[in-house]
Amino acid sequence: QEIAPRLNRMGFNCLAVDLRSGQEINGVANETAKRARTNKLSTTYLDAQQDIESALLYARKQLTLGTVLAWGSSYSASLVLQISGEQPLIADGVLAFAPGEYFPTRGEGWVAKSAADIRVPVFITSAKEEAKNWKGILDSIGSLKKTSYIPETEGHHGSSALWRKYKDSPGYWKAVTPFLTEFLPKEGETPAANETGEVEETPKPAPEKEKDKPKEPPRVE
Repeated sequence: QEIAPRLNRMGFNCLAVDLRSGQEINGVANETAKRARTNKLSTTYLDAQQDIESALLYARKQLTLGTVLAWGSSYSASLVLQISGEQPLIADGVLAFAPGEYFPTRGEGWVAKSAADIRVPVFITSAKEEAKNWKGILDSIGSLKKTSYIPETEGHHGSSALWRKYKDSPGYWKAVTPFLTEFLPKEGETPAANETGEVEETPKPAPEKEKDKPKEPPRVE
């Protein structure tokens, strides 16, 4: 409810997707998970992989001719990394907030092995104590453009680290904003974001002073 609007102000369009594995958050019900349970479908983390793939393909084919970024939080952070490694053309960049090897049934290092084939820019962050969960994944990523951020404070899990109610959220925004702005159109097509992710409006030119205006020639009747 607050991250997407801020990204909009930076110049991005956002598609927020309910996955079939998840619960209510901030008073907003997960409608996809609710329908999945109603239809007696499995709702494990891995079951949500198809939802992420479908959303990214939909965005790529139907919503834009430009850049597509895959953004995941917690288990979905791991899945966007895994998917981006397996399907190199599905996204132009990846943001993973608190990824980890959360899928024991897939075997040890499943995410890291797939991430080795990522060739697009990647940004990873998490709470301070969670950094050990994704160090191996970060090291394995094949992309030459990979950025990570570990807060000096305890930090917070997943994308919730960006919520304004947390005093250390500005640190996360300061870290992720340069990564994001690399994907914005150049040549002044979009307002630029400052280092904290807020968009500064371009100053309007000052109105002409009366004396600067060209004088009309005298009328002859």
